[in-house]
Amino acid sequence: MSLDGDQTATFKTSVKVVDSEQRLRELELELAQTKLSLVESECRSQDLEHRLAAIEAAAGESKSWFKRISLVKDAGK
Repeated sequence: MSLDGDQTATFKTSVKVVDSEQRLRELELELAQTKLSLVESECRSQDLEHRLAAIEAAAGESKSWFKRISLVKDAGK
C-alpha cells in the first residue's frame, strides 16, 4: 500500500493532532497535580496558623493568670 502526497500530508497532520492531544492530556494532569499540591500546602499552612493562634491564646491566658497571682501577692504585702 502506497500513500500519495495528499494522504501522506493528512497522515502526518493526524499524527501531529494525536501527539498534541496526548501532550495536552499530560499537561492537564500535571496542572491537576500541581493544584492538588497547592491545596494540600494551603491546608497545612492553615492548620499551622490555627495551632499557632491556639498556642498564643493559651499563652495569653497563662500570662494573665500569672499577672493575677502577682497582683494578689502584691496586695497581700
